[in-house]
Amino acid sequence: MTHIDRNRIKRLDGTLLLVFRELVRCRRTTAAAERLGLSQSAVSHVLGRLRQLFEDPLFIRRPNGLEPTRRALEIAPMIDDLILRAQETMDIGRGFDPATTYRQFRLAGADFDCTLAAARILRAFEHEAPQARISFRMLMGDEAMTALTLDEIDLAIGRFDCPIPEALYADALYEERYCVIARERHPRIQGELDVDTYTSSGHVIVTASGTMTDMGERPLQRLGITRRVVASVPRFLIAFTVVSQTDSVATVPLRLARRYADSLRLQILTLPFEYGSHSVIALRRAQAGSDPAIDWLVTKVRTAIGKAHETDEQARALEKALI
Repeated sequence: MTHIDRNRIKRLDGTLLLVFRELVRCRRTTAAAERLGLSQSAVSHVLGRLRQLFEDPLFIRRPNGLEPTRRALEIAPMIDDLILRAQETMDIGRGFDPATTYRQFRLAGADFDCTLAAARILRAFEHEAPQARISFRMLMGDEAMTALTLDEIDLAIGRFDCPIPEALYADALYEERYCVIARERHPRIQGELDVDTYTSSGHVIVTASGTMTDMGERPLQRLGITRRVVASVPRFLIAFTVVSQTDSVATVPLRLARRYADSLRLQILTLPFEYGSHSVIALRRAQAGSDPAIDWLVTKVRTAIGKAHETDEQARALEKALI
């Protein structure tokens, strides 16, 4: 039978656990204090209590912040689990009521996902969860999965070509198709696009890292098509603006192109080859699979994206009717 040291357990409280977790993540007392809504002196005081409780320095001051000791890194997953179990225990029998929750939800995705869904999600919050808050971050791929694993976000929306770790759970949202955009008064492109014009045109691509290749390179390589990349930008809306003012083109999500083509005076062109589509999914931590609050958030995201799709289809139908 495991011996229970009552005296040590009595010295442990929720604030100690939360401060420890934020210090592991932030590596700075100021950042941890800001995230927890505490003063820096309060966090420093709690750190002193943690050191006494665990009989270890836990965090060593370095020029670039706090460095966790080996002991701190060993117990960090256990502290995370303690916090999760405590939350689950308190939520038993309560369920989730969006009308009364004060929870802050943290969502991440590519800029076009956030652009298409953010306003509709916020409207859902205004009507159904008026006390709740939501933050949006621009994260994709490995960065988004790492943020999920570290519990820095609750949900990540996007395209994930790499294998999904067992610690994460995926909800399918929709299939994304692509098109090409060019400015309306483009000297070489009017209404149609062939392969030669596609490959010879200057292309603007979107990569957060600044590299001159993106995820769209793989289907092109399979088809034996090489495009001439002239610029890399970090956001799709930057790419749209650049294309609207130059003779360059861009291969972009069709939904986003429909949203901004009129205001930026852009042509939406069909790709001159079979480019295919990709699945957009919502990723969450597998251990959050039983969290009714995250279930509710996924539902709101799916509804918001569905309404965006309906708006696109209505616009297409109207456009065809007018032709």
